[in-house]
Amino acid sequence: MWSLSHILKFADDVKIFEKVVEVTDVNQLEKDLDVIVDWTEKWQMKMNTDKCKVMHIGGNNANHART
Repeated sequence: MWSLSHILKFADDVKIFEKVVEVTDVNQLEKDLDVIVDWTEKWQMKMNTDKCKVMHIGGNNANHART
């Protein structure tokens, strides 16, 4: 059912995050996102996908944007 991912909520804003080390972490995060999408559809709360973002953090992360 629910996951091990971390969730932060404030008003109409939700952040879900998890440290990804291996493929199983990616799969779990994806399942957690699916649960959130199912919940929004059940309660007819449209998600604004234009505001959805993916952040890659960490010096060893190939997708991390260095500034």
